Amino acid sequence: MSEAERVERAANGGEQDDRPIVLLIEDDDVYARLVRDALEQRPDPPRVRVARDLGSALTALGHGSVDLVVLDRGLPDGDGLAVMRTLAARGIEPPFLLLTADASATSAVEAMRAGALDYVVKGPESLARIDALASLLLPGARRGKRTAAGSLVGGGVAIEGVRTLLRRYARSRACVLVEGETGVGKELVARALHLESPRAQGPFVPINCGALPEHLVESELFGHVRGAFTGAHRDHPGLVEHAEHGTLFLDEVEDLPLALQGKLLRLLQEAEYRPVGSTRARRADVRIVAASNAELHALVEERRFRRDLFYRLNVLRIVVPPLRERLEDLPDLLRHLAGVVAGGADGRLPAGFSVPATEQLAALREHAWPGNVRELANLVERAAVVAAQCGWSAGWNAALVQLRMAPAPPSLPQGGAAPAARLVPDAAERDVLLRLLARHRWRREAAARELGVSRVTLWRRMRRAGLTESDAREAP
Repeated sequence: MSEAERVERAANGGEQDDRPIVLLIEDDDVYARLVRDALEQRPDPPRVRVARDLGSALTALGHGSVDLVVLDRGLPDGDGLAVMRTLAARGIEPPFLLLTADASATSAVEAMRAGALDYVVKGPESLARIDALASLLLPGARRGKRTAAGSLVGGGVAIEGVRTLLRRYARSRACVLVEGETGVGKELVARALHLESPRAQGPFVPINCGALPEHLVESELFGHVRGAFTGAHRDHPGLVEHAEHGTLFLDEVEDLPLALQGKLLRLLQEAEYRPVGSTRARRADVRIVAASNAELHALVEERRFRRDLFYRLNVLRIVVPPLRERLEDLPDLLRHLAGVVAGGADGRLPAGFSVPATEQLAALREHAWPGNVRELANLVERAAVVAAQCGWSAGWNAALVQLRMAPAPPSLPQGGAAPAARLVPDAAERDVLLRLLARHRWRREAAARELGVSRVTLWRRMRRAGLTESDAREAP
């Protein structure tokens, strides 16, 4: 039976029409007809309902659920975002695709913050764009797809909030700023955003902005041409080029040199960049996800981070909670990490594994976890070494003994409630760094490892605080 025959039969009551439903809210009759025709000519056409204003849209939504809402913001009786807000207040949140005539996308950014998954600028290519997005957003296109958001471990309220935002933001083209302390799993969230996005078949390219010397960051990001500098014997493609049609993840973006922040801003605003030594700009099709251990708005006020770049990066924001705020997830995390330590690709638990006993688990919950999930992973690895010979109960006991003996990190007071060290004033940071370096006899690699940052990041913080090795005698 052809699709047309099936639809006709359904209309006559012979068969239930279970096709997905698209509600198109558009007051321009000509454009609405073009969009409707484009959707109905798909190989798997949805049912398309059309509303011309807010009132009729809310009435249509009240008559049953829909699978996708294509919404024009400029409607005769008000702002189209009122539909989104009204439905959210009722606990109804179908996927929204925003139509806008504003090529600057200012209103689109506001709409995505309100919950729209993407936007389309009206124009010659808009119908093809709507059709492509419908392929991704309608239910039939998503059946059977592995949910990357589900790979985040834990069932508590805090991590579930991260999953909700991740699913909402993944299909947008807008920048996402992932914030959280060192070790909470920001790169894991960034990868999940990529895998849930329409760019999942493209590359995911991470770069740690604090792990490279300043003079190399620009070349690594944007590439260089032959002869750009001494030793540039051939063209070198940068990570932006490697991330074409995919996602570029900028970790520790707060460490990006100020001179380079302006060039990143151009990439975000104009979707173009210029390799080092080149006189020609190149176009880029990449989505930027940035991560920071610091509170970027505070760095903006201190003029250590560009305000305009902050606003471009902070279109959509996800804050990954520290482990001390999601202790209900400890058993799940311990099981997961034990599977990782065992080396099984499927996360299979090691033979004889058992979760900590009640009193052991209580002791784990009392710890401040300044190193977050990364610190927990180290504990599980230590426990596994002992467990291989003596069993997991002994393994957990041995790991707990070592945990109690570990000194409090320099960036956190006892109790672990303060933010990371890079957020404290410079005078306090200087004292923190002096103590840290003295404890490690000024071995920067060991000090950086304890702080959870790269050697280059530690060096930059030392320079910012005016520290050199001659200051060793000042250490307490």
